Amino acid sequence: MRRDINPSTIQILLVEIEDDLRGMLLVERASSVAAIAIHVFAGTRGSFQFRRKSEEARAGDLLPPIVAAILQVPERVLADFAQEESESRASATIFIARSIHRALTNAFDAVCVSEPWSGG
Repeated sequence: MRRDINPSTIQILLVEIEDDLRGMLLVERASSVAAIAIHVFAGTRGSFQFRRKSEEARAGDLLPPIVAAILQVPERVLADFAQEESESRASATIFIARSIHRALTNAFDAVCVSEPWSGG
């Protein structure tokens, strides 16, 4: 069964983000966004191969759209994502996941890797 990347895939990765890193979004935005982008990139690479014009995308290709998507998220949503209160954080996580998903699927074709971490 083929699996397509969807916002839920990214949402799961965002849920894994530690409280300290989420809290740093409000203070050290640039480095926090970069760390979150790397986490999302690493988490998706095991299951999906991203391609553009039939060529596999590299980290240097994938990280900028992820970073840009997070930076375009409204500050109030990032503040909710940083909250310890789970209801606010959950809504913000969904919003951010959808933003990242849209950025990735607008820039790349995501192909499910048949055997995760094998590259094939």
